[in-house]
Amino acid sequence: MALAQLREEVFIGIKLIAHESDQTRNYGVQLIPEKSDRFTFGPEDCLEVLAEDET
Repeated sequence: MALAQLREEVFIGIKLIAHESDQTRNYGVQLIPEKSDRFTFGPEDCLEVLAEDET
């Protein structure tokens, strides 16, 4: 989240590839997680952010 703030982006969630095919885990997407939640990220996982188009 700190990296998103440095880039003036708005962090809105995460996507965990390990749960991408699990409907009960919202296909790996978690929007607006609690600040106290902890996650273990793999190389294919990502943060979901809102950002301005820089082109």
